[in-house]
Amino acid sequence: MNAHHAIPESSTAMPGAAGGGVRARRNGARFHLRDVTRGEHDDTEAAFAPFDLSKPAGYRAFLQAHNGALAALEGPIEGRGWPEYASRRGLLEADLADLGDAERPSAMEPPALSGDAHVWGAQYVLEGSRLGGQILARQVAKGSPTRYLSGNDEAGTDDMRPWQEFCAALEDEARRHGPQWLADVEDGARATFRLFREAAKIFSGTTI
Repeated sequence: MNAHHAIPESSTAMPGAAGGGVRARRNGARFHLRDVTRGEHDDTEAAFAPFDLSKPAGYRAFLQAHNGALAALEGPIEGRGWPEYASRRGLLEADLADLGDAERPSAMEPPALSGDAHVWGAQYVLEGSRLGGQILARQVAKGSPTRYLSGNDEAGTDDMRPWQEFCAALEDEARRHGPQWLADVEDGARATFRLFREAAKIFSGTTI
């Protein structure tokens, strides 16, 4: 089974955020971002399609690609954007260590995330992938470590709260700052999708 990146608003991963009516939720910033970045999302899923998570080499390459992208993102987003954001890179590196991979990720060019809104865009992608990862974890061979995809030291967690809390905070910020801020969020999300596609391209040749 091939891996999809499973980032925000995939049909299997993203129930609506809590609160408000259906029409109000679908008119919010979160759904706007889903719509305007749909092409980026789909292209990124296609880039990760060759990674077969049920096979050790494919799963390891998938984690290496994510590690490379996260290494490039950590500096620009650290201490910025959503105050509750927490990196999962430690969990990812623990999984790679269990798989016998202790190499540092390939150096990648950090995306241009100059403004705080750009960071929110990057975090939109990362928080969506956190929830989508819980679905991808089911594709991984039994006995393989899945801390990163599960989002916890214990495999099999299924907690919507971080995504719902992020979406609620995103809505508050969008109402407070207005359309230009949201446009910058879009740019940050697009840059993050591109970064993950580049990482997939680097490591897709190591999946066999």
